[in-house]
Amino acid sequence: MGAEMKRILSGSVILLLFLSIGYCQEPSQPLTLTIKPNKEAYKIGEDIQLNLEFRNNSKSQVMLKFDKPGLYAFFSFEIFRNEEKLNPYRYLDLKDMVFPTIETKLTSGGSYHMKVVLNKLDWVTKYKAMFEEPAMYKIIITYGFIKDKTNIGINSNPVVIEVKGKEDLTKEEAVESAKKAIKDKNIDLGKYYVKNIEGFKRNGRDIWFITFDLTEKLQQIKDGRPMTKGGEIFVDIDKRTAHTSIRYGE
Repeated sequence: MGAEMKRILSGSVILLLFLSIGYCQEPSQPLTLTIKPNKEAYKIGEDIQLNLEFRNNSKSQVMLKFDKPGLYAFFSFEIFRNEEKLNPYRYLDLKDMVFPTIETKLTSGGSYHMKVVLNKLDWVTKYKAMFEEPAMYKIIITYGFIKDKTNIGINSNPVVIEVKGKEDLTKEEAVESAKKAIKDKNIDLGKYYVKNIEGFKRNGRDIWFITFDLTEKLQQIKDGRPMTKGGEIFVDIDKRTAHTSIRYGE
């Protein structure tokens, strides 16, 4: 048998494999893929580990096929950075199909677990920069696809992780940053004190919310006099970027 015929036959074998699981993402199909990161936030350069679970929801046996460990030839990793779609991670950049070397049988109700460290896969070196920018990343894994980039396989659930840059601002650093922002507005900071500081999330970002109030109000309270209304200064500071916004009480 000629080399060209072998190549065609090997491609046909792989294609049949993918077709056999091609529409498993539908609820009525037997195989599902669930992924979960080992944590929600990572520092730049830290291992980004995903735990994968294949589960056979059918009443019959399902066969999983992979290539050798470390070369995930039957996977496509779709990455979004702050909702911007990046190039997918794919190993099948070869001219010929890759024969599966690992087979795993899943009985009815059975599951198969594996781990993937995204930024340590030896075949995606050129893509490591994807995770070197502080951002929110969404990841979807597809099991089963072919060289012509036609997806014929099952899609995982999407997961979102955060890659953090420098350390978050502490309360003390946030207060100092807020004071500087107020001074830059030519406001006499000597007339104010820090009344309250608390952290919260806004649109997925961590924020310090600091309230400055007039110092004279403290004396008014102490003397039992009516307290001056308004006059507060509200400062929002992004814990990650230190971006600051100021609002004034009425």
